[in-house]
Amino acid sequence: MKKITDERLILKNLKQIRVLFAIQMVGILGILGYDLITRGFSEMTDRPLWFLLVITGIIAAYQSATVSVEQERKIPLLIKDSSSP
Repeated sequence: MKKITDERLILKNLKQIRVLFAIQMVGILGILGYDLITRGFSEMTDRPLWFLLVITGIIAAYQSATVSVEQERKIPLLIKDSSSP
């Protein structure tokens, strides 16, 4: 299987993954919400889905932070000093 090198296809693939991730998160939140309503908070947090939700949130936050740090490192290189001629 060849590696995708076309940027348009890579972007389309990432968008599809984002949609699948959103559907998965809605499903997990729906199941946990149902457990919260029917069984209560303590029973909801005992389920493996709760652990999955927490781990997913931590990983998503970490990845978002690393992207922000990478962008902050690039910004000073793009800004030109207006005082220089």
